[in-house]
Amino acid sequence: TEITTISLERAGDVRGILKASTPTLGRELATLRDHLAKLFLKAHSRTVNLDRGSRGAIPSEIAFTMAALVVHGYEPITIRYFDFQPDGSLRWLTEADLSGAGGKDTKDPFTHAEIRFRKPGGPVRVFRHVAYDLSDAHLKRSPALMKHLDAKGKVSTMTKAASHLLWDDGFSTLRNWLLAHTDWMISDTTGVPPRHAKAAGFVQETYGMYVWPEPFGTVNNRDARDFKELFKGNAPIPFRYGYPDNRSHGHIVVTKRAAKAP
Repeated sequence: TEITTISLERAGDVRGILKASTPTLGRELATLRDHLAKLFLKAHSRTVNLDRGSRGAIPSEIAFTMAALVVHGYEPITIRYFDFQPDGSLRWLTEADLSGAGGKDTKDPFTHAEIRFRKPGGPVRVFRHVAYDLSDAHLKRSPALMKHLDAKGKVSTMTKAASHLLWDDGFSTLRNWLLAHTDWMISDTTGVPPRHAKAAGFVQETYGMYVWPEPFGTVNNRDARDFKELFKGNAPIPFRYGYPDNRSHGHIVVTKRAAKAP
């Protein structure tokens, strides 16, 4: 099993914990616990908190991943950092790469990380975190990530708390990739809008209530109205997944390829 998460936030340097003083670790652990409590309550994190946390002795992205592993009964085995080759393959960073971090002209080697994990006695699984700008303009300049994803073939996907960027035609490369490479996707309403899903041969099932989007990112009235129509008549659900709507309702969208007629 391979799991890949993609966001703007870097993985961060885990070696800082070995050098941090006891008072520093105490402060960072307190902040981390506060952020985790809010994450469990609200089901999404603020980018500003993740970015700040990625630069500390206990990087937030790694710490949140470790918390998830514990919740589900897994244990970490290894962590290593990587970069992308132009063809999308991975280049594993060496100790020399990591030791050279911080120079004026050096690329941050702690951007992407892989954690291998398992349940005690179980098979090894792979988790990778990638920090990447997913806008069309950046993917055109730096297509290595999309080449890496292309090599995976068909995948199951999820989107949550994504600033409604998949509503924006400036992120159409990723949106089109999702529609071409997945048969099943779970999201909040920051996922693929109904007009694009329907045109690509998908149907969308909705759970929970949705009135109107919270004003995060690139909201537009057309897609908001389409999602509102999809949720008409739904009963509430007792939890959040990603963003709530503007009245704090939790909601889920399952986008799946329509069954072929017999």
